[in-house]
Amino acid sequence: MRFAARWQPFAVYALIAAGVLLVLWPGIPAALLVPVLLYVACLGSMAAQSAVVWLAARGTAGEALARSGAVGGALFMLSDALLAFNKFAAPLPAASLLVLASYWAAQWFIAGSLRESG
Repeated sequence: MRFAARWQPFAVYALIAAGVLLVLWPGIPAALLVPVLLYVACLGSMAAQSAVVWLAARGTAGEALARSGAVGGALFMLSDALLAFNKFAAPLPAASLLVLASYWAAQWFIAGSLRESG
């Protein structure tokens, strides 16, 4: 699938990434501003592209696998957003549980998307 073949997921994830950065920005040390910005952009792009693949696969034999990848991409972004919020914004109750549960769920969905369909 061509990168950014559909713009809608990229628009949605750009808004999510902007919201994450808006919350985190005041607490990020100056030396980490550019790396965090680039990392959030990479995560958002990865999650958006997985949603593009899912949208393109709708109605095909590979739809369930593509959906699994898209869910995994969204959960991976959530996991890292929770981790960053806990580090740069405010302590989260049960942060380790939330971060690791969303991280491992993301990995499970992403790995599950790699099976061959049919």
